[in-house]
Order: sequence, then structure tokens, then C-alpha cells
Amino acid sequence: MAADVRNESLQTNDETLTKLMTENIGEAIDFISDFAGLNYGKAQTQTPEHSIDRQIELPSSSSYELVKKVSEAFTKKGGQIFLDARVEHILQDGNGKVTGVVAEGRKRKLAVRANAIILSSGGYGANLEMRGKESQGLDYYGPQTSTGDAYKFLAPLDLQTKNIGWYKVYPHGVEVEPGIAKLTTYASKKATDMGAIYVNREGTRIVDESDVYATLRNAVLKQTDKVAFLVMDKRTWEEFYNLLVLHDFTEEEIQQYFANDGQKTPVFVHGNLKEVAQKAGIDAQTLQETLNNYEKYVTQGKDEEFGRDPQFLHSYESDELYVVEQRDRFATTLGGFVAGSNLKLLAKDGEEIPNVWGAGEVVGGANGHDSMPSMMNTWSISSGFVAANNVLLGLK
Repeated sequence: MAADVRNESLQTNDETLTKLMTENIGEAIDFISDFAGLNYGKAQTQTPEHSIDRQIELPSSSSYELVKKVSEAFTKKGGQIFLDARVEHILQDGNGKVTGVVAEGRKRKLAVRANAIILSSGGYGANLEMRGKESQGLDYYGPQTSTGDAYKFLAPLDLQTKNIGWYKVYPHGVEVEPGIAKLTTYASKKATDMGAIYVNREGTRIVDESDVYATLRNAVLKQTDKVAFLVMDKRTWEEFYNLLVLHDFTEEEIQQYFANDGQKTPVFVHGNLKEVAQKAGIDAQTLQETLNNYEKYVTQGKDEEFGRDPQFLHSYESDELYVVEQRDRFATTLGGFVAGSNLKLLAKDGEEIPNVWGAGEVVGGANGHDSMPSMMNTWSISSGFVAANNVLLGLK
């Protein structure tokens, strides 16, 4: 796993943190599964960035299930969760040691004092002011709570940061609101497995559709308005649709997308070639030439443009076409605070903050400049497990 991380990030990862992540994720998953009654199984989608099939998921394929079950188990075992409590600043003693935090809500203000603090406040993807040039033109699909508050309330500690401005960018997004995306990964992967192709506004094919996500992502970024279109037949659309509904889209939403007739995002259109091209703003003549060439590649079993694996070359089985926009999107920031091998946060002078540890997205480096699919969850779970164990050891 560590070698795969290294390869995907082009050796930009922090080797110490990568080792921590990869050597502890197995035990961490076992722990959290027992703790919260989670039943992980093999993920239905195994992505080619991983050299072996190792991706797992919960039956619902939803992070909501994880959050709900873990929080319920936590409170049943005596833990307290304070809602409507946004941390505004830290408490420190006369020597500068952190002794707790002050949080405020709409109806209250509270101080929580502690001998040890694990910072797991997430990233800053939802904070436009903190985002750099790399994120321009990309839709965000992460939690709106990722506002980077920790960078403000921890300012008195003068902490080191690294890789600020790095984001994990994926393909397979549709823009449901200005700047806001939903992911179509499961559906898009199924569609390309069944032979669907990616084209740009000019009507030309842009990529080997069955390549790794990073290649798909980079191809989309090069297109006019940073948008591509997935073109599929009715047979493929039916599978695509089923997976959209299974993963966070409603039937009513999808019906409305089609009702918009390509006049607003997200673009979902269907009809004959001339109709879908006109509605989606694609050059119809070039699109026809592209589909003709693709059918030739299918017949001969060889993709002369991109060398796509013949097992994914399939003829279009109907004149009715479905076209869905595809945009790049991100949810997680890859940079953050600097932590040592014990996950204690480090000040700019290189000294450890005595009783403050970091876990998850707020700590940068484990996955470098580009994380493989599933690896940000891997980092969150493994780093939280290690940080908590280190806290327990320090308090004994």
C-alpha cells in the first residue's frame, strides 16, 4: 500500500506519516468495526490505482452510516458530543500550555477543559477565502463544515503547515448548484465499463475512458470550461440511472435535470444525436464522426486513438443517446498542519505542542499531492486510532 501511495503522489508524500497510515489501518478498522458494530465488505468498485483489490465499504456505501453508528457507540460508552458548539479559541495556562477550548453556539457558550486534545476539525475546502489557484474552476462536494476554523483558533500556537493549496481532485462530478457538485463515480465507472465515451464541446473524444481516475481528471481539466460529456446508449443509461439513485440522487432530481433541457447545470439530455448535441452545446457533425470512428474501433477490436482495453469497447445499441456532463470536483484538502511520528502538532520552531495531537484531513502529508481513491478515509481512521492510543499512553 505504501508503494502505491508513493507512486500515486509522485513521491510527494511524507514517508513517516504514510508508514503510520499503512501499518495501522488494519488494526484501526478492526477496532472501529468492533466498537461501533460496522460490517465492512469488499467495495463494489475496485479502482486501478490500487495494485491489488483492497478497497472496502459499508453495506450502505455511505459515510452517514459510519458517523451515525460511531457517534451512537461513543455516547453509549459514556462519551459526550456537544452540538451547536463551534470552537472559537483555545484556553492556555500561564506557560502557554493548552488547557481546553471555548465554543459558541446560537444559544450558548461553553468552555471544555482537557488534559489532552486531538484536533480533527477537517479541512478548509468550503472556505473560498482559504482556497488557492489550484481549486479555481473546480466544484466542491465536501461538507460545508470544512471551513478551516482551526487555522484561526490555533493561531496563538504558531503551528507549522505544509502543502496548503493542495487538493484531492476527482473526475465524475455534476454541478448541482454554482460551485457545488455531486459525485457520479459509481455510475460513471459502470457506464465506461459498458462502452460509453467522453467527448468535449467540440465533439471529439478526449481520453481512454477506462484509464485511472487521475488520467480522466487531467483530461477533463484541459477541456473548454473544464467540462466533458459522457455519451451513452439507452442500455447503458439504465444502469447509470440505477446507480445514481442508489448513490445520493433522487428520481425527482434526475427528472428535473432532464426537464431543464441543457439550459442549466447539470446537463442531462437525451434524444437522437442531433438533439442531444444541440441541447448540450456539442458540435453535432464532429460528434457523429467521433461515434463512427468509435464503432470502427469496436468492430476491429482495437482503439486507434487511445488504446482502450478491448474488453471495454462495446457498440451503441440504440439511436437514442443520453448525455451527462462530467466535471472535476474535490472534497478534501491535502495540506494542513505538520505533525511528528506520534501525531503531536509541531510549532514553527520545530517544538512539539505538549498535549495537542492531530488526526485526519487537518494534518497534511500522508498522501502527498494526490491520494488514491479511499485513502483519505484510510488516513482519517488510522490517524485517529494512532493519536488516541498515543494520548492514552501519555495520560498513564
